Parts: sequence; C-alpha cells; structure tokens
Amino acid sequence: MAKNFFNIDKGVNFRPQTSAPSDPRNGDFYYDSVLKKFRAYIDGAWGDVGSGSSSSFWDESDTGSQTLTDGTTAVLSALTYSTSTYDGAIIDYKIVGGLLSSEVRIGKLIVTNKSTTTVDFVDTYTETGPVMLTWSVAFNGTNVEISYTTSTVGSTRNFKGILRKILT
Repeated sequence: MAKNFFNIDKGVNFRPQTSAPSDPRNGDFYYDSVLKKFRAYIDGAWGDVGSGSSSSFWDESDTGSQTLTDGTTAVLSALTYSTSTYDGAIIDYKIVGGLLSSEVRIGKLIVTNKSTTTVDFVDTYTETGPVMLTWSVAFNGTNVEISYTTSTVGSTRNFKGILRKILT
C-alpha cells in the first residue's frame, strides 16, 4: 500500500451537517442532513455525490420507449446532445425485437467528444438472439447525433434507455 494512504477496514460514519463547511478545500466531503445527500468540494464548488437521478456532473433523462424503423439508418433524436454543454454521454439501453421478435439486447453506449470534430464511442452489450442493430456517432454542426442501422426488414424493435450527458 502507498505511503500516507488512508485505509478503512470496518466502515465510517459521517456526522450529518445542516450546511456546508465554511472554509472548504478541494477534496472535502460531508453529509448534508437538509439535502439528504453526500456532497464533495471539487474544483472550487460543492456538488452532490453518489446515486440518484441527477448530479452536478451530468444531466440525466429517460429516453422513453421508441420504435426503431426496420431496414434503415436513422438518428435517434432522444440521444442527440450539444457539444457546447456536454463532453460526452453514457446511455444504458434495452432493445427488444429483431428477426424473431423475442430477441433482447441490454447494453451501455459510451460516447466521448475528443475535439469539436471527433467523437469516440464504445458499445458493450449482452444479447439473446440477433437484434441485428449497429450504432454510429457523428457531428452535425455543434451537436453529436447517435444513429442506428437495422439490417432486417419486417421485424420491429423497441428501444428504451437512460441518457446521462456529462457536463463540460
């Protein structure tokens, strides 16, 4: 273990505070009993830490249920975001349907803006049966658009997802 490394063996309990410490430094951490959230002082500002529907690091939204058109390439508008506000996105998704209408794909799509003209993405998933869908990511002006391509005609696919756009 590294020298001066802090190790917790059994657990820790933070005494709840009703407000933020008065003289914070980057790396400070406390539990706010009014907000009922853990908070951390990062880069000169307090932000929420941990789980929940939102944080000071990203905006989160439910994409709703969307039918994916067969045998085509199309932009999934619920996944489009502006590069002036966001550095990237993480999409947790589920797709049901395909050749036999009973196929299921559950995955995570991670998109990173490398510059104002270049974007990288990784799609990791598990799949039962061939959903037969691929993703592509491209710039359209200052927006990043995420498109899908389906390779079979005559089968329907239903997309549901949670979009977390990472704030700049």
